[in-house]
Amino acid sequence: MIRCARRSSDDRIVSCILATVLAVFAGHAPATESRTDTGACEVARRYIDAINQQRYADLGDFFAPEALFLPPTGETLNGREAIQAFYQQFLGNVRPSFRIGHVFGSDRECVVELEAEDRQRPGVYTLTALDHFIVDAQSLVTRLVVYLRPAACQALICAAKASD
Repeated sequence: MIRCARRSSDDRIVSCILATVLAVFAGHAPATESRTDTGACEVARRYIDAINQQRYADLGDFFAPEALFLPPTGETLNGREAIQAFYQQFLGNVRPSFRIGHVFGSDRECVVELEAEDRQRPGVYTLTALDHFIVDAQSLVTRLVVYLRPAACQALICAAKASD
C-alpha cells in the first residue's frame, strides 16, 4: 500500500503519483546510459530532443496511429492526428526547453523526469514533469501520460492559453 505524507493537496497528489510510478518500477533496475539507448527510453530521448529543437511538426511521427495521449491539460487525445494538432497548438505557444533528469524503464516502458529551463534565469533548471511512455514493437508510442508539478502546470497552461 502506498501512503502519502500529509501536505497540501497539490503536493500530496504529486507525491502519490511519484510513489506509484516508483512502486511500479521497483522491480526494475534503474536505467543506465547503455540500457536507455534502445527501446522506450531511446524513443523518449528522441521525442525530447525534437521538442527542444522546436520540431513540433515531427512529434506526431513518434506515435502509433491509434495512440492514447493524456497531456497535462486534462484532455484525453486519441490518435496520431489529434496528438499532432495538440502539439502544434500547445508547444508552439509555450516553446519549452527541457533536459532529462532521471530515466528508468524497460524495452517497452520508460519514465523520464524532465527539468525545464527557467526563462528568467538561463541555465537554471527545475524538475517540472514526469513523462510515462509505452511503445510497441515498432518503437512507436502507444500511450503517453504527462504529469506536471502543480506550479509548472499552471505556468505552462496559462502561457499557452494567453498566446491563443
